[in-house]
Amino acid sequence: MKGTRTLVLGLVLAAAATLGSSATAFGQTTQCTASFHVLHDDHIGRLQLPNGVYQLRTNELTCAKASSLFSQFLNDYNGVLPRPWSYTVQGVGNGRFTRGGGTGSQFFEAVRVGDANGPSNGGSNAQGGGTHGALVCPASFRVLNNDRIGSLRLARGNYQVTLLGGNLTCGTASSLFRQFLNRPTGNLPGGWVVLASSGEFVKGSSHYGFRVKPL
Repeated sequence: MKGTRTLVLGLVLAAAATLGSSATAFGQTTQCTASFHVLHDDHIGRLQLPNGVYQLRTNELTCAKASSLFSQFLNDYNGVLPRPWSYTVQGVGNGRFTRGGGTGSQFFEAVRVGDANGPSNGGSNAQGGGTHGALVCPASFRVLNNDRIGSLRLARGNYQVTLLGGNLTCGTASSLFRQFLNRPTGNLPGGWVVLASSGEFVKGSSHYGFRVKPL
């Protein structure tokens, strides 16, 4: 293990950390710190979702679970969601997804808050992780030394981390990235694999993992 190999977390992250909360008819909502990028104009049934940056708010769900569900629902263009989920249109780029019905139901909201950085290319995900959207962690990570993980070479500098799916959190991804930096051979633990061509770390599926990209 290299003593000088260090990954500095630019901001202390927690998957369930909030920027604030608000009360609704369904109870308290938690605003997720990471933003979700819808990569091209999309829709879920009658809910129109222009490309751009979306803020997720949840009640009982974790932010990671809400982002994973939103990714799945973006594939259900006809609006027929897996039971017992349903959706409500609250405006263009503004929808609520509810599990079951009545007071106390689990739900999350997706609200468009701005344009995405970088151009959309008509459906392919230049950031990695599916064809519709990806959850981008709010903090940057600084690799202090030129480094490598297998054939993936990492120049020192700041990196953006994007979650590809599953129930990973930004905090977990940063912890894994830190561990992987101590394995220059690329022999990663727990079934993880590094994809050097895309800067991705995946486990069992291309939709479970995270991507690192220099800023």
